[in-house]
Amino acid sequence: MIIMVLGISVLAQAQTKQHKGHKTPEQKAQQFTAVLQKKLSLTADQSAKVNIILVKRATQMDSLKKATVTADNKKANKQARKAILLSADKDLKAVFTASQTQTYEQLKAQLKEKHKNKKDVMAPAEGK
Repeated sequence: MIIMVLGISVLAQAQTKQHKGHKTPEQKAQQFTAVLQKKLSLTADQSAKVNIILVKRATQMDSLKKATVTADNKKANKQARKAILLSADKDLKAVFTASQTQTYEQLKAQLKEKHKNKKDVMAPAEGK
């Protein structure tokens, strides 16, 4: 376990030097783990498990983003992203208690609404 953490740490540092301004999958996972730990009052054991799940999710999503997007594979990429998110969601819910799962669902709904509002603001005005 310690070797895995050290390996992730070294990898994260190497990626940070390559892509300043872009968060590594490990950084994204750590940031969201911290949010979930605060919002859901996770135990240390739960936080460790959640971080592993989120690193896996972020790494998979990152590799999809790096793939060349063409008209042919755009739909496939969207389906793959959805499958990754659903799988990670299922894994996370297995770690949470019933009340944590309920709070997590509420948090997801808030984030989805925030994203929708941001998307609406960014969309060009129709009919003008």
